[in-house]
Amino acid sequence: MAAEFPRLQNYPQYAQLNTERVVEASPDVIMIMTHGNSEEVQKGFVREMEGNPAWNSLAAVREGRIHVLPAELFGTNPGTRVPEAVKLLTELLAP
Repeated sequence: MAAEFPRLQNYPQYAQLNTERVVEASPDVIMIMTHGNSEEVQKGFVREMEGNPAWNSLAAVREGRIHVLPAELFGTNPGTRVPEAVKLLTELLAP
Protein backbone atom coordinates (compact mmCIF):
# COMPACT_ATOMS: atom_id res chain seq x y z
CA MET A 1 0.00 0.00 0.00
CA ALA A 2 2.88 2.39 0.69
CA ALA A 3 4.89 1.72 -2.46
CA GLU A 4 3.97 5.11 -3.95
CA PHE A 5 4.34 7.13 -0.74
CA PRO A 6 7.34 9.41 -0.13
CA ARG A 7 10.25 7.79 1.72
CA LEU A 8 11.60 9.02 5.05
CA GLN A 9 14.74 11.02 4.39
CA ASN A 10 17.00 9.24 6.90
CA TYR A 11 15.32 5.83 6.49
CA PRO A 12 14.40 5.42 2.81
CA GLN A 13 13.25 1.85 3.41
CA TYR A 14 10.26 3.32 5.30
CA ALA A 15 7.38 5.30 3.79
CA GLN A 16 5.80 8.41 5.26
CA LEU A 17 2.35 7.31 6.43
CA ASN A 18 -0.43 9.23 8.09
CA THR A 19 -4.02 8.48 9.02
CA GLU A 20 -5.43 10.03 5.86
CA ARG A 21 -3.23 7.89 3.57
CA VAL A 22 -4.07 4.70 5.42
CA VAL A 23 -7.81 5.46 5.42
CA GLU A 24 -7.69 6.31 1.71
CA ALA A 25 -5.93 2.99 0.94
CA SER A 26 -8.57 1.10 2.96
CA PRO A 27 -6.38 -1.90 3.89
CA ASP A 28 -7.98 -5.27 4.63
CA VAL A 29 -5.41 -5.91 7.39
CA ILE A 30 -3.34 -3.51 9.48
CA MET A 31 0.05 -4.73 10.71
CA ILE A 32 2.11 -2.61 13.07
CA MET A 33 5.81 -2.94 13.82
CA THR A 34 7.04 -1.85 17.23
CA HIS A 35 10.00 -2.30 19.53
CA GLY A 36 7.86 -2.05 22.65
CA ASN A 37 5.63 -4.48 24.48
CA SER A 38 3.43 -5.92 21.70
CA GLU A 39 0.37 -6.47 23.90
CA GLU A 40 0.42 -2.93 25.34
CA VAL A 41 1.02 -1.38 21.92
CA GLN A 42 -1.81 -3.40 20.38
CA LYS A 43 -4.24 -2.39 23.14
CA GLY A 44 -3.31 1.28 22.66
CA PHE A 45 -3.64 1.17 18.87
CA VAL A 46 -6.93 -0.73 18.99
CA ARG A 47 -8.33 1.73 21.54
CA GLU A 48 -7.22 4.69 19.38
CA MET A 49 -8.56 3.18 16.16
CA GLU A 50 -11.91 2.15 17.62
CA GLY A 51 -12.41 5.63 19.10
CA ASN A 52 -11.52 7.55 15.93
CA PRO A 53 -14.22 7.91 13.24
CA ALA A 54 -11.63 7.92 10.44
CA TRP A 55 -10.18 4.59 11.56
CA ASN A 56 -13.67 3.18 12.24
CA SER A 57 -14.44 3.53 8.54
CA LEU A 58 -11.95 0.73 7.79
CA ALA A 59 -13.12 -2.88 7.61
CA ALA A 60 -9.78 -3.95 9.11
CA VAL A 61 -10.63 -2.00 12.28
CA ARG A 62 -14.32 -2.91 12.42
CA GLU A 63 -13.51 -6.60 11.93
CA GLY A 64 -10.54 -6.73 14.34
CA ARG A 65 -7.80 -7.32 11.77
CA ILE A 66 -5.18 -5.20 13.53
CA HIS A 67 -1.97 -7.07 14.36
CA VAL A 68 1.20 -5.97 16.11
CA LEU A 69 4.04 -7.97 14.63
CA PRO A 70 6.49 -9.54 17.11
CA ALA A 71 9.62 -7.37 17.42
CA GLU A 72 11.88 -10.43 17.45
CA LEU A 73 10.66 -11.35 13.97
CA PHE A 74 10.01 -7.96 12.38
CA GLY A 75 11.72 -5.23 14.42
CA THR A 76 15.18 -6.53 13.66
CA ASN A 77 16.75 -9.07 11.34
CA PRO A 78 15.06 -12.37 12.17
CA GLY A 79 18.09 -14.36 10.96
CA THR A 80 17.31 -18.05 11.01
CA ARG A 81 13.71 -17.28 12.03
CA VAL A 82 12.73 -15.96 8.58
CA PRO A 83 10.54 -19.04 7.92
CA GLU A 84 8.69 -18.33 11.18
CA ALA A 85 8.12 -14.70 10.15
CA VAL A 86 6.84 -15.76 6.72
CA LYS A 87 4.55 -18.35 8.30
CA LEU A 88 3.07 -15.72 10.62
CA LEU A 89 2.44 -13.32 7.72
CA THR A 90 0.79 -16.15 5.77
CA GLU A 91 -1.53 -16.86 8.70
CA LEU A 92 -2.39 -13.18 9.21
CA LEU A 93 -3.12 -12.63 5.52
CA ALA A 94 -5.10 -15.84 4.97
CA PRO A 95 -8.71 -15.24 3.93
